[in-house]
Amino acid sequence: MAKLENRKKVTRIDLGDGDWAEIPEVISFGTAASFAENANDAAKVILSVVTAWSVTEDGTQVELNEANVRRLDIATVNVLIEAIGQKTSLPKVPRPE
Repeated sequence: MAKLENRKKVTRIDLGDGDWAEIPEVISFGTAASFAENANDAAKVILSVVTAWSVTEDGTQVELNEANVRRLDIATVNVLIEAIGQKTSLPKVPRPE
């Protein structure tokens, strides 16, 4: 049976220290194609897939946007990219150095 992306059915990714991010249980071809176009930009890939997160700064939740994704530490980005990679077999996004 074919599956459709449902952004309300999510997998919660543990980012450590109580933080989490959610990605759809099923990633659609359209979403995957969108991040395949931006395969060299991990921030854009993360934004195309992550539906919600609990990342905070000084006790206040920060908005899920490109500027804040770019502020994430490398280890957190790698956790997200790994989780996204497990949901798709499209070209892998290079991990930031």
